[in-house]
Amino acid sequence: MTYMASSFLPGTIGDILGHGSNNIGIELARAGLQGLANGVINEGSGGDFWTGFATGAVSSLAGSGLQALKSSDDMVRFGAGFAGAGTAALMHGDAMSGFWQGYGIADANHVGGEKGKFVNSKDHPHELSAVTTTGKLPEKFKSAPWMIVAVSQLGVKEATFHNDGPEVAIYQKSAGLKSGQPWCGAFANWTFNQVGINEPKAPGRAYSWKTWGQSLSRPAYGAIAVMNYSHVAFVAGLNNDGRIVLLGGNQSPGAVTLSSNSKNAVKSYRYPSGYVPNYNLPNYNLHGKSLNLNSTR
Repeated sequence: MTYMASSFLPGTIGDILGHGSNNIGIELARAGLQGLANGVINEGSGGDFWTGFATGAVSSLAGSGLQALKSSDDMVRFGAGFAGAGTAALMHGDAMSGFWQGYGIADANHVGGEKGKFVNSKDHPHELSAVTTTGKLPEKFKSAPWMIVAVSQLGVKEATFHNDGPEVAIYQKSAGLKSGQPWCGAFANWTFNQVGINEPKAPGRAYSWKTWGQSLSRPAYGAIAVMNYSHVAFVAGLNNDGRIVLLGGNQSPGAVTLSSNSKNAVKSYRYPSGYVPNYNLPNYNLHGKSLNLNSTR
C-alpha cells in the first residue's frame, strides 16, 4: 500500500463537498468518493483496490466524526491518520502508509490543507512533499515515524514572535509550559507524543533531554540534538558545508524551520529507546548563519 499518489483527489472532493458538514448524507458521500479515489490510486500503484477503498472511506468517516465533535484541526488529521493505519493493518496492508493516507485525506478533504502542514517540494525536496510526488513512503520515515509529524509542522510560526500563537500553545501545553516561554523542548515533546513515545521529566527544558533515551555517538535521522546553547531539535540531514541540519521549533524567526548548525555546538545526540538509528542522512544546501541562544528564544 502506498502513502498517497497525490493530495489532488481528496482536495478536489473537499472542494466539491466542502471541508466539513454536519449532514450525514454528505459525509457518507464524501467517504464513498474518498474510498473510490483511494482504491483506484492504490490499485494503480500495484496495491489492492479494496484495501485502498477501506482505508480511504474509514479515514474520511473518522475525520467527519471528529469535526462533528468540534475537535482541533490537528486532532482531525491525526485521528483520521490512526483510523487509516488501523484499517490498513486489518486489511493486511502497510499501517504506516495507511496512517499517512488518512492524515493526508483529512488535511486536504476536511481541514482544507492549511498553510504549514505540508511542505513545498521545491523548498524541501527531501521531506513529505517527496511522498506526494512519488507515492511512496521513504525508508527514513519508517525508521523514525515521529519525523512524519515533525515535518508536517514546518512553516508553523509564532503569532507575534513572543513565543505565542495557537499551534505554539498546543506544543507548550504538552510540556506544561505557558505562553511566552521558549518552546523548542515542547515541540520535541509534542511530536514524540503523537506517535506514543514518552518524554523525559520536564520536557520543556532543553537540557532535560541530555539523559533521555539512548545516547548516540554521531547524528542519525530523527535524533534529538541537544545544543550547548540550551536548545533541542531533530536531526534532519547534513548541509553541504559540513554543518548538521536541524528541524526544530522556536528557531529563527520564531518558527518550525530547517536550520544548519555547527556540529561543535552539539552536546549530545539522543534517540528513543527501542528504535534502531538510521545514519543515512539526506543532503542539503542551506545558507545562513548557525543558530545560537538569541535566535532560539
